[in-house]
Amino acid sequence: MKDLAREKIQRINELLATSDIPHNGLLSGALGLAYYYYHTGAILDDPDLVARGENLLMTVFEEVNGTNARLNGTAYANGATGFAYTVCNLQRNGLIDFDLDEEFADLDEYLFDSAYAQLEQGETDYLHGAMGAFHYFSARRPTAVTDRYLNRLATLFMDKAVVTPGGIYFVNKSLERLNNKADLGLAHGLSGLLLLLIAAWPRLQDQARAEELIRTGIAFILQLELPAGATREELTLFPFTIGSDAPPSISNRLAWCYGDLNIALLLVRAGNLLNEPQYLETAERIGLHTLSRRTAEDTLSTDSHFCHGSAGLAQFYKCLYRETGNEAYLEPYGYWISETIAQTDKNMTEEQYKDNPVSLLDGWAGVGIVLADYLSGEHRNWSEAFLL
Repeated sequence: MKDLAREKIQRINELLATSDIPHNGLLSGALGLAYYYYHTGAILDDPDLVARGENLLMTVFEEVNGTNARLNGTAYANGATGFAYTVCNLQRNGLIDFDLDEEFADLDEYLFDSAYAQLEQGETDYLHGAMGAFHYFSARRPTAVTDRYLNRLATLFMDKAVVTPGGIYFVNKSLERLNNKADLGLAHGLSGLLLLLIAAWPRLQDQARAEELIRTGIAFILQLELPAGATREELTLFPFTIGSDAPPSISNRLAWCYGDLNIALLLVRAGNLLNEPQYLETAERIGLHTLSRRTAEDTLSTDSHFCHGSAGLAQFYKCLYRETGNEAYLEPYGYWISETIAQTDKNMTEEQYKDNPVSLLDGWAGVGIVLADYLSGEHRNWSEAFLL
């Protein structure tokens, strides 16, 4: 299967080389494509791919320092925070030589100020709101300045928790569709926000308060587990969103962005951090419950992309295996890799990602980096961009 993966990566690289790049963003633009080229080039020991990444990143720097940055505000997804995170990740991995502390001092202050203002308005989204900057500062080398930014954002973020008898959640005013709902997912909701707190844990000054929020956030999620029953068509154990003015949103989506795997990963990391065996036991129950879900009907996965396709599922199961050591996750990892390989030719023939083939989230760059990671014999932290 590895020979097939190499073949598909080569086809993907040929397609990417001639694709238009709509903007400079991380998740669907030039930065994401550079991220792909650097990491995939390192995995495959391919200097030509690394050179592509270097050229792209150089062009982005020129445009950011010029009059048209081609970035969407300060967002992590396709804005200035995504630019900063890309440079940070590549520098941390020894793929570029760059003095973040000196060169990004002004940018860091700007990103902090913007994120703080967004948090004051309840814009908590990790991809499109304030918590993308929190993720970036958490990924930075600890300094007095970055620690101050991180902890000031953490304090304000924790202040925004909505307290209920069953636990806490956060309003997400970054996306209008979530203004009056509690979202449980990784991409836009409670699972992702708590994963960000856990990742920042070693540098948090108020760990007692953070622990309380992690525990009460998990309690809020677990109370929403759907009752088992032969009459319920959905296989999912947890709703996606709940709101006071609408019934819970329930779907069979199993993906990076939403679904039961998000909650399993949260419980694994919280259980390990807080030495809570019950979390680990519940995580295993939830994770293993997903293993038989393979069809499009059972997962809503119909193509190969990362966000809610087979590539994202493969990487999620690899992450769960890496963090738990449970070999039960290796089989679905291999299955979804094989599905990704099988889907590649079909998706290319159908021009599945013609609107933006370079996207890490919804295009070929995300598919390619997962296949390259499959070929790697060691853990690579590119997936930290996606909290995996």
